[in-house]
Amino acid sequence: MVAASMADLLDSRREDSCTIQRVQRAAAGSLDRNEQYVDVKTRVHCHLSLKTMSVPDGVGRYQVINIFQVFTRPEIEIKQGDRLIVTKQGLTYVLTAGKAIRYGSHLEVTCQEVADV
Repeated sequence: MVAASMADLLDSRREDSCTIQRVQRAAAGSLDRNEQYVDVKTRVHCHLSLKTMSVPDGVGRYQVINIFQVFTRPEIEIKQGDRLIVTKQGLTYVLTAGKAIRYGSHLEVTCQEVADV
């Protein structure tokens, strides 16, 4: 029961929100090969964190890489490849979810920013 209390405490401190979207494949036998993202869950309380790293490019220069992490309640289901639309302080970030790590108190998902939506 302690983990549930910690999850509630952490959730109460999260000020960001996100919409979780998942690819809906065309019906079997359909000629339409387009895939669409559909909302799975909206208004999810979360926390968005950004780390910036400099990685050598092999020719004496460095490339800056942004690593986004989304933290939310442990019972929220986020699958690898889901699209997360996160709002933080009035700014919107469109991210693609990597593999989620579930802890007793929270879910942690490393994400990449989507270049073009």
